[in-house]
Amino acid sequence: MTHQPGKGLPKGSTPARRLLIWPIRFYRYFLSPWIGQSCRFTPTCSAYTIEAIEQHGPARGTYLGLRRICRCHPYAQGGLDPVPPAHPTTSPPTKHAQTQGTADPAQPVRQCRPPGGAREARRGGT
Repeated sequence: MTHQPGKGLPKGSTPARRLLIWPIRFYRYFLSPWIGQSCRFTPTCSAYTIEAIEQHGPARGTYLGLRRICRCHPYAQGGLDPVPPAHPTTSPPTKHAQTQGTADPAQPVRQCRPPGGAREARRGGT
């Protein structure tokens, strides 16, 4: 979501996102100065929730924000806790991708069974 000055609402802004973000912004600008800053994390819980809603959408963003607020208590260690990325930057290789074109011709091929078959291996024969 990028906001361009003079262009109105951020790109991808929906009524649901705005409806969820407006009370958080009200809290940040009008209530938080009276209550005092007590958040244990960076970014603050309200900034984290706004960013989560913008990145992940209303449902998942609200869930991430509430989960973060539940972790923010006097006994929490706190520290840096960024919003997880919306889409994984790299996906783990699939089983098919691991077997395709990865064999090194100089390396011997590892066999699953002993060279005489399973029956000969059980007998201990040579």
